[in-house]
Amino acid sequence: MKTQSKHLDLPLLETLYPTLGCTVLGSGEALNKKKIQVQALIDTGFDDFFSIPKSLANELGITELKETEVQLGNGDQVTVDVGICELIFPFSNEIFVMNTIIDEDDECLIGMSLLSEICSSFEINFEQEVIRLYGLNI
Repeated sequence: MKTQSKHLDLPLLETLYPTLGCTVLGSGEALNKKKIQVQALIDTGFDDFFSIPKSLANELGITELKETEVQLGNGDQVTVDVGICELIFPFSNEIFVMNTIIDEDDECLIGMSLLSEICSSFEINFEQEVIRLYGLNI
């Protein structure tokens, strides 16, 4: 594995539970959009970008734009709602506007497509209790 010189170490807030802190905003033109800070679980089995609980989507005013079929880790096919939200990470000023899966789960999930937008590779070191992002793109 090629090691890149530019990286960012972020502490694991909970051992064996890799999360990244971020701020989620509803999409749209409103000047006073509600912002909610969350700890989003890095889900290495989730190929999409981002997923939020339906309750959070409702609180932020994120509406469902369409439905899509997704395959869960156990192989089941399910229909989920998709909306648009904005996401900001504390280590960047960039605002990510993205399609977001709205689901009945109770936590936010960061998928591998979003991580590949942020960095070229990452490492979760449970012994040192850090998430290391290499080759930051933001």
